[in-house]
Amino acid sequence: AKTLSRVSRVSEPETAEVANFGAIVFFSDLPLNGSLRASADYFDFTIIDEIKTVSHNGILNTVFVANPGTNNPINCSAPLIDRITFINGQGAAGCTQGTTTGNDVTSIRSVRGNGPGANTSGIDYDITYSFEALGGDMSASVTATNVLAYEIDAFVLNGTPLTPAVDGLGFANYSRDGDIVSEWRGNASLNYSAGNHNLRYVMRYIQGVTDDRFI
Repeated sequence: AKTLSRVSRVSEPETAEVANFGAIVFFSDLPLNGSLRASADYFDFTIIDEIKTVSHNGILNTVFVANPGTNNPINCSAPLIDRITFINGQGAAGCTQGTTTGNDVTSIRSVRGNGPGANTSGIDYDITYSFEALGGDMSASVTATNVLAYEIDAFVLNGTPLTPAVDGLGFANYSRDGDIVSEWRGNASLNYSAGNHNLRYVMRYIQGVTDDRFI
């Protein structure tokens, strides 16, 4: 089935409530004429009336009689049925109760506008050790983010519940109108510079997530 989107539900601007605080420490006169800089920053964001495209799967899931599925029957009187187009037409006019199934869906009309809000919090870490080596300057750095929470608010479209409030941390959130949020992600780097020459090695890590459509 193809998916269509249009703007029609933006009634409020997207806003956010933000809290952030942290600490920085610095040490010098360390081995190899080195210095250490380390910081930790806590953040807490609450997003209100987030503007985004409503999940097409979320809309489709509301029109099944029971469980969503290709061969499962459609409820032709579902509140959002007019957003679904079938082989025989759009909405209730193209749906036959007891006969039409998910396999007959040809397109889903979504909408871009005010979606569910969300709250996320976590800690950003940044550590760098700089020192002299091999006739030049070396620095070893690690930056990382540990997301402590990612809570997605419940979402209702035209009076029809699409998704309940859920804990989205560590999930892909494909069916939840949320973002892909890993618990941990970070970079580690080693940099060497001497005169006009610079050599840098970087390694990146993103913790995997679970596809919520298969749980």
